[in-house]
Amino acid sequence: MFIKKISPEFQETLETLNIHQPVGSQKKWISRVKSGMDLIAVGPENSGKTTAYSIALIQSLKKAVADVPRAMVVCKDKESVFAIKEQFDALGKHTDLRFHIGFEGADIQKQKDTIYFGTDVVIGSAKRITELMTIEGINFAEIKTLIIDNAETVMKNTDMTFLHRITSSLPNAQKAIFTTSLSENIDRYNKKYMRHPEQIESNEIIPEENEES
Repeated sequence: MFIKKISPEFQETLETLNIHQPVGSQKKWISRVKSGMDLIAVGPENSGKTTAYSIALIQSLKKAVADVPRAMVVCKDKESVFAIKEQFDALGKHTDLRFHIGFEGADIQKQKDTIYFGTDVVIGSAKRITELMTIEGINFAEIKTLIIDNAETVMKNTDMTFLHRITSSLPNAQKAIFTTSLSENIDRYNKKYMRHPEQIESNEIIPEENEES
């Protein structure tokens, strides 16, 4: 069994995706995200970071509730948005949870309408999420968890302005950073916004047949 207290349906989904045992620090990352406490997760590409926080959020959220999002994943670009959405769709297929996206280069009004009519997890680039905020396209009232994926890239200077605005709108939300490496911007973000985050590192790589970020 991948983790304890998992439904038979979710276990079957994991096994279908060839996810059988946690790799490296996955179990610790999952536990920390589920606890609601802040986290800095450090691991190389293909160390299972996306799988870890996806599993944690799906287990925590359980089922669709109302129309407003309860979690947000900020990622580096359009390609990452689609890859993470695909991961959530695959892992969450046994639930009725709704995962919707926002990225530059697409009709922002359509993205706003899709999110507005019901979502549980919003996945998007920092810039597009900020643009959606500007036109009141995302309700932040019930968001309890903010995940920053590939933080070493997202927290480049050009994106920090957007990330500051997003985070400032979620003062009480859990913040979880997933990164391949630490940086000065991550350190500054930690000191400004995070509450005693645990730093959990892994050097292990997921086997080739089950690779992901």
